[in-house]
Amino acid sequence: ASGMGTHNVTNVGQRLDFYTGDSGANGTSLSSSHIRMSINASGYVGIGTTSPGRALEIYTGNGSVPGLRLRRYPTGGTYTDLRHADSPDGLAVHTGDGNVTTLEVMRICGANGGRVGIGTTNPLQTLHVKGNGQNPVIYMTDPTNNRYASGMGTHNVTNVGQRLDFYTGDSGA
Repeated sequence: ASGMGTHNVTNVGQRLDFYTGDSGANGTSLSSSHIRMSINASGYVGIGTTSPGRALEIYTGNGSVPGLRLRRYPTGGTYTDLRHADSPDGLAVHTGDGNVTTLEVMRICGANGGRVGIGTTNPLQTLHVKGNGQNPVIYMTDPTNNRYASGMGTHNVTNVGQRLDFYTGDSGA
């Protein structure tokens, strides 16, 4: 069953609730445990919560369910998830290829000094970009011709140590 209803919440005001779920044997008993979305007197929308503190608040509970999924196709295909991340605490951006592969591509850590990690789940500095050790980590192309590019990256050289390389030139493409 599904439905919607309004009621007055003490010290808050009117709230509009949207319900879905099993209505029970008599078909009429949707309870507060069936509330899926609420709009409070301030116009704040809560999904998974009846007391949103912002214009849009999504509560998914404790677990790995993303707070927001952006999908290009109606089923399968690729998607991007935004979710609250743990250890370190922050916002994680995940992408999926439509199969079983999900990759965390960026993390912004609030409790870790506002650090941003690209390619790492535990940024060590304000901006931490983790490359694959073979290609430039930062790659910049000419806006009119992708053939001309510059970049920089680090990699470990056997018996030498870590090295920072700068690249520039014609890719030949």
